[in-house]
Amino acid sequence: MNSWQGIRGSGVPAGPLTGCCCHRGVEPGTVPRTNTSLKQIEKEFSQKLAKSAQLIAELQTSVCDAKEEGLRQQQEKERQLKEATARWDDERRQMSRHTDTKNKDEVKEAFRPAFLIELL
Repeated sequence: MNSWQGIRGSGVPAGPLTGCCCHRGVEPGTVPRTNTSLKQIEKEFSQKLAKSAQLIAELQTSVCDAKEEGLRQQQEKERQLKEATARWDDERRQMSRHTDTKNKDEVKEAFRPAFLIELL
């Protein structure tokens, strides 16, 4: 029998579900169960895809939040560094002025005439 001649004696023409070579020896009702199984698998993968997409979106949000927090912290540290540098510069200038004043006083003291030193 040619696989395209149908099921012998049934009057059913050959087709994708009856008597074609790819379904020979398959029990009746197996193909519909397979379709149901495939639909179930498709549904499960669709759900997994949706969960994966949601997880990816959450991770992208987390990464974005972390980048923003990192940038904020970097800006804060840069501000603190500028403040510390400004304080250090002020202290350095103040110490330099103090040293200059002290040195000038010492130079004046060293060059005072001897008679003025005796008077003091």
